[in-house]
Amino acid sequence: MTMPKDVSEGTYVAIAIEKLDKDCEQRFGKPFVETLVKCKIVEKSKSQSEKLSEKRKMLKKCRDTIYEGFKKTIPEMILKENESIKAYTRKRKAQYFAHNPAKKKKSHSPTFDNVSWDTATVLDDLKKAETLGQKITWSSFAREHGVCEKNGGQIIKEFAESHNINTAGLSKHASHGDRVRASKLKFPGKQVAIAVPPPPATIREVWKTQVESGELKLGVMCTPYTISRFSTTHGKLNVEEIKVQGRKIPLKQLRARMLLKHEKYMHLYSDEKIKGMTNEEIRASIAKYKPNLEETLTREELSDILKAQQRTRHLAIWHDHATVLSKGYILITIHTLYDPAVHIEDMEEKASVQTLVEEPQLYMFALNSSSVEDQAAIIPDRVECLQDLDEPVYTSEGVPVNDVMKYFVGDHPAQQFERGTQVGGNYKCGGCGCRSQLMDDQAHALRCTVRSLQDIQSIALDGVFGKVPKSIKPLYLPDLSINEIRKELAARGRSVTKKIRIAPRSWKSHACGTRSPGVHGFASLAESCEITRIGIHFLSFADTH
Repeated sequence: MTMPKDVSEGTYVAIAIEKLDKDCEQRFGKPFVETLVKCKIVEKSKSQSEKLSEKRKMLKKCRDTIYEGFKKTIPEMILKENESIKAYTRKRKAQYFAHNPAKKKKSHSPTFDNVSWDTATVLDDLKKAETLGQKITWSSFAREHGVCEKNGGQIIKEFAESHNINTAGLSKHASHGDRVRASKLKFPGKQVAIAVPPPPATIREVWKTQVESGELKLGVMCTPYTISRFSTTHGKLNVEEIKVQGRKIPLKQLRARMLLKHEKYMHLYSDEKIKGMTNEEIRASIAKYKPNLEETLTREELSDILKAQQRTRHLAIWHDHATVLSKGYILITIHTLYDPAVHIEDMEEKASVQTLVEEPQLYMFALNSSSVEDQAAIIPDRVECLQDLDEPVYTSEGVPVNDVMKYFVGDHPAQQFERGTQVGGNYKCGGCGCRSQLMDDQAHALRCTVRSLQDIQSIALDGVFGKVPKSIKPLYLPDLSINEIRKELAARGRSVTKKIRIAPRSWKSHACGTRSPGVHGFASLAESCEITRIGIHFLSFADTH
C-alpha cells in the first residue's frame, strides 16, 4: 500500500491503522493494538493509579513478610533478654507509632439556643439526677425529652458538659475517656503502614502454642512456698498469704537433651563396632586413659571396660541465690564434666569441646531464701530426680549412656549447705574441724582430721533425731534442747554427765558436721541402698576451667 501524493502522512497512518484494525478483528476478533498487547509485542501503558496500586501491593507484601519474621523472633528475644511485657509494650509504642499532638475536640451538637426541645426541663432533670446520684443512659434520656436526632445521647451529654454537670457520675456505663488511637508509622510518601512487632496478646498466643507443642519447655511444678503480702485498708494492716511454686525440668529429660546435643563430641562405639574390633584395638582404646591393664582379662571383660569408660558421664550441680523483684530465688543448674575418655579432643571450631560440653543447663528455679530450712525444702524434689539415675539415657542410634552425680560446683555458702557444716561461724571449713581463728596456724591445720561426706553423714544420722523418716528439716545439732542433746548422746553411746553445762560441750568433736549434709541427709535417701550413682566431690572454679 503506497501513500498517495495528495494525502498527508498523518492521514495515511490513521487510514492504515484503521485497515489493520479491521483485518485483526476479522482474524483474531480484537483490534490491532490489543492484539499486539496479547501477543506481548508491546506493553500496554499503565495509568498513574495502577502504578501506585502496584507499589502499594509490593509494600504490603514486604510488610507482611517482615511481620511474620517478627512473630518468630520477638517472643524468643523477650525471653532471652529477660524483658517484661510492659517494657516491650512501651518500646513498641515509642518506636513504631506516631506521636500525634492532642487534637481539638470536635462538637457534634447544634447551637443549643435554636433547638426544638425544652432545654430548661432537660437541665432541671439533669441537675436532679446529679443530686440524687442516679445513673442514666444518654440515648434513652434523649428520647424521653424529645431529642429526635440520631446522636441524641451525644447531644444531651455535650449539653450537660456545657453547663458544668459531672457526666462521668451520671453515666450508667463506665467511661474510658477520650482515647486517641495512635497511628502506625508509614513508608515515606506512601499510605502504607510499616511492619509493627506483634502486640502482647499475639506474643502470649505464640508462647501458648510453643508450650503445647513442646518447643518451649516449662518443666513441672515443685517446691511449694508461702509468701505474705501486706496491705492497708482504712489504717488497718491486712496480711494475705499466697502459695506459690517453683519449676524444675526433670533430671532425666535434661540428661537425654544434653546427650542428644553432645553425642557428636563423644567416643561412643556401638556394640556392633566393638564386636568387630580385635583385642589389641580394644586394649589400645582403653590404655589411652587407663594404663596397666591386666593381661589375663578376657575379651568380654575388655569390652565391658571399654563400654563403661565411654558410656559413663559425670554430672556437676551448681546452685546459688539471687534477689529478683525483692524476693529471694534459688537457681540450680547442671552440666556435664569434660572427660577425655568420654569426649573427643578439640575440633577446628571457635569454641573448645570442653566449653560446649560444660554449658550449664537450667534445672530448677524456685522462690527460696538462703536459710538452711528453706534450702532443705527443695531436697525432696532433688531426691525424686536422683532416683532415676540408675536408668540410662540413649543416643539417637540407641547407645545407652549412664550418668554419675558426684560433683558440686558452687561458692562457699552453697558448699557448706551440701556438706552439712556451719555457714560461717567458728567451723566453716567443709573438710575438717579446724577453727576459723586457727586456720593461719599451718601446724594445727595439718593435724586436723579430714572428714569425708560419708563421715559427716554418719555423724548426723547416727543418733535419734537425724533418722526421722522422710524429714525435710535438716538436723541441726546446736539447736537441740538440753534434754534432746542428752537423749541424742545416749543413743550414740556417749557418757552423759548430770551437769547441764557439760552437754553442749560434747558437740565439740562434731564441729565439722553439725547437721545432715544436704541431699545425703534426707532420711529416705540415706536409708536406701538402691541409688549408687550419687556422691559429692567439691570442685572450685579453677578445678573446672
